[in-house]
Amino acid sequence: MSDILFLFNAIAPLFVLVLVGNFIRKRNWADDKTITQLNSLCFKILIPCNLFKTIIKGKAADSFDMKVIIFLIGSYIAAAFVLSFLFLKTVKSKKAAGAMAHGCFRSNVVLLGIPLAQNILGDEGGALMAVSIAIVVPLFNVLGVVVLSYFSENEQHKPDFKHIALDIIKNPLIIATFSAFAATVLDIKLPSIIMTPIQELGSCGSPIAMLVLGARFSLKSVKENKRLNLAAIFIKLIAMPLIMTSAACLMGINGLGLAVIYLTHAAPSAATAGMLAENMGCDGKLAGEITLLTTALSSVTIFIGCYILMHLGVF
Repeated sequence: MSDILFLFNAIAPLFVLVLVGNFIRKRNWADDKTITQLNSLCFKILIPCNLFKTIIKGKAADSFDMKVIIFLIGSYIAAAFVLSFLFLKTVKSKKAAGAMAHGCFRSNVVLLGIPLAQNILGDEGGALMAVSIAIVVPLFNVLGVVVLSYFSENEQHKPDFKHIALDIIKNPLIIATFSAFAATVLDIKLPSIIMTPIQELGSCGSPIAMLVLGARFSLKSVKENKRLNLAAIFIKLIAMPLIMTSAACLMGINGLGLAVIYLTHAAPSAATAGMLAENMGCDGKLAGEITLLTTALSSVTIFIGCYILMHLGVF
């Protein structure tokens, strides 16, 4: 019972914030422009500050695990290509197949990864998750464009790798993560006049990000594609975490590393999946539905998955 209460208290508050965000939007207390601006604020300032303070606080240099990083890179590359082949053969619409492949391998680790890891695994787990995010976010950007452009029927949506590389270099999440990692490795002590504002802004990151996540979704949009949505839910929330966590365990990864691998793969589809799929000439509506449904159900699947891992002695 104590394990159940611990996980409930770690996971439930995050998804309550998502529901609050949805309620705020339904009451029209924040319009689309405000939500878009808050989302931009989270991405450019609040979440980078959260990543920075998490890495500093958790001493990521001490908890850095190269085996975990290598596994994450390999697992996401494998997932992207295997899922692309699978849906190419099983889904009639090429645009829908692209949305399915993209939605099933790309996780919303930026918004959910850090708070889940901190609440469940503590500061050290949060720091390892932060470093992992710095690796998988650029990988997501590259793989996402490659997958969606492959399924796109429009030549103008073919990947521009120079543009992708520049976006990765300028990404605030990447800048914040590597700056913090460098500070921990070089044992640089930042003065309070710098560190305190970073900590205060970072503390706002997760709550506001959860509110924005809830405010962006509406169940009214989920009317069609039931078969594809059910398949995506099963693959994203059950099959992928189970397969990847089992594979990592067989490779000798355990403890916090295994838990971080589980959380990255168990997180719902990325919030930007719908917009990116639409812009790349794939089925943006289906991609948005996959994000919505996996976000709504991930609280249950992550709870069950973490409970099983706890009873197996992983953390």
